[in-house]
Amino acid sequence: MIGMLYLVGMAYPQDKTFIIEKGTKTFTLSSTGDQFQWFLNGTQLSETSGVYTATWAKGNYLLSILPFKGGCAGDTMYIALKVLDTIYTEGAQVMFTSGQVEVCPPSDAVPSSQEIFVQVRFYGYTLQPGETYKFSYTIDDNLPVTTESTTEDTVILHIPTVDWASGMHQIKITRLMYGTNFENIVDYTTSKFIPMILVEVKSVPNIGEIEF
Repeated sequence: MIGMLYLVGMAYPQDKTFIIEKGTKTFTLSSTGDQFQWFLNGTQLSETSGVYTATWAKGNYLLSILPFKGGCAGDTMYIALKVLDTIYTEGAQVMFTSGQVEVCPPSDAVPSSQEIFVQVRFYGYTLQPGETYKFSYTIDDNLPVTTESTTEDTVILHIPTVDWASGMHQIKITRLMYGTNFENIVDYTTSKFIPMILVEVKSVPNIGEIEF
């Protein structure tokens, strides 16, 4: 088996369609292979390592990779690439329905917000029978969290904030996956636009001094 493909740091399974934004992108393979053959639209490329960088224009492409180890070939990985001028203007999308949320931190005087409720809307595509969608998001660029699959137009995220420090925090949607087997992936990390909401955790004032 070829292992996994990483596009801008994210892993994907085989035989998928990836929707990315035009520009220079780097693909990095995680595989036991020691040599690779890369093909773009059926034409073999000169690259033989596990890393391939190319500048993509708008269009539809087929990228396939054949791994070798000790002279033995593995399974070929096929990746359909749909490259858009701007990733957020065509096809299925998700977005936060608000831009910012405020949270009070823990205090013995005023009850704090233990969690926030963030609404995300799915639009731009009508799910067909048997199709669902899910998406991944990060909090302050930590490890991504993936939601459960759904067919609802709106998803409510319940996010605990008890241990969050005072200041601004970012929740970003990094990718959207939809279809019968989630075969379509919108990779927002390839774009300057990433669906994001800001969460401000306010500070608690101290009591100060008592003077006589």
